[in-house]
Amino acid sequence: LAVVDGKEVFLDVGSMMRPMGYPRVSSLNQEAWLADKKIAQWVKISIPATSKTFFGHFNMDESGSLEGDIKCSHVGYEGMVERSEIIGSTKTEEELWQDRLADIASEVSVESVEFVNKTTPIKPLKSHIKCNLADFGQTNGDFIYISPFLLSDYQENPMKQEKRLFPVDFAYPWKDNYILNLTIPAGYAVEEMPEPVNLVLPNKGGKFTYMVSQNGNKVQVVSKISLKQLVFSPEEYLIIKKFFDLILEKQSEQLILKKKT
Repeated sequence: LAVVDGKEVFLDVGSMMRPMGYPRVSSLNQEAWLADKKIAQWVKISIPATSKTFFGHFNMDESGSLEGDIKCSHVGYEGMVERSEIIGSTKTEEELWQDRLADIASEVSVESVEFVNKTTPIKPLKSHIKCNLADFGQTNGDFIYISPFLLSDYQENPMKQEKRLFPVDFAYPWKDNYILNLTIPAGYAVEEMPEPVNLVLPNKGGKFTYMVSQNGNKVQVVSKISLKQLVFSPEEYLIIKKFFDLILEKQSEQLILKKKT
């Protein structure tokens, strides 16, 4: 524990990628024993928030291919995970992003990758990736079918059991924001888009909002997920399970374009 500018701050020197005020996840157990010669006591551990933001801007052609860029921001624990992967990998930064995008397109070309604050853990890690994604949208006659999530952490529901006897314990509060701006091909119109969602957990323990909107040939996809409640009792298990079920359901829905006649 250190006092910095009059404020108490927890320090954990186990990793160079760990910013001040972010104890290791295994230490986030509500209280810590302050071993002080004068006043030894239990002290509350303040749990800092963490967040991740994805912003994509792409142009699509008639084959369903995308050209554009991605900007990401990782804060707190998300920044630690991302920095560790970048710095600890034997691959180049372009190769890392090539691998991440490989599953969503038949061919991926990463032109450039830039990082800001890569070795400054106290600041948000920012990334800027320029890339091309061939056949991202699937064409069928006059239609193009698009799964508008380029990257998602929710490939499956982490709550796999039908019922639970012990509480679900999340280590820290987090936010996950996803924004995609897509320019659709000339001569195409939106035939079908996912319905919006605005779900708030009881006691404002979490929130999921999802919306797809259109303005001319521009389509915007916005997904925002936040979790504030860290412990869910066995009686609340189905609530958090259905929360993730809905996220998976909405993120798998397709945007359908149709060629104008």
